[in-house]
Amino acid sequence: MPQFEIAQIVTATATALIALLALFLAIYEGRQARKHHRLSLKPVLVLDTSKSNNPTSIVARIINSGLGPATIKSMKVHMAGEELKGKLEENLNQAVESCLAGLRTEHKSTSVMNPGYVLRAAQESQIIKVVLAHDEKCSPKELVEKFNNINVVIEFDSFYGETDRYDSRKS
Repeated sequence: MPQFEIAQIVTATATALIALLALFLAIYEGRQARKHHRLSLKPVLVLDTSKSNNPTSIVARIINSGLGPATIKSMKVHMAGEELKGKLEENLNQAVESCLAGLRTEHKSTSVMNPGYVLRAAQESQIIKVVLAHDEKCSPKELVEKFNNINVVIEFDSFYGETDRYDSRKS
């Protein structure tokens, strides 16, 4: 075999190997970019509780601290570890009433996130707000302790349809 033909074979083989390597690198880069985009649009739900004095009050809200929207699939309320069955809004009201037994309130509101609700990135949804009567003898710390038995479990989808779950007992 002439040297010229060997050089052509070596050149063709090297060219094919380089092209194949470039193809594999492009596929790898594409997968890594896709993984990065999925992570960059991932919602992260957290429960934020704030309290104040004069009058004693508490506010609990769910905040999406991630970068992508969370589409709510379900929201469940647990009281003392047991899931409350029935209508969600009634369950949350029942749990709040149970925590407030014997206390007079000036204002009380609850709100739920129904299936299909979209919580955008950096958006918050207030779920409980309680303001005690001015003459009620309960500190903000005591009020928070009364609400420690209420837990919220939220199942949600990311922008890419990946299902995740937030459980306030684990945060």
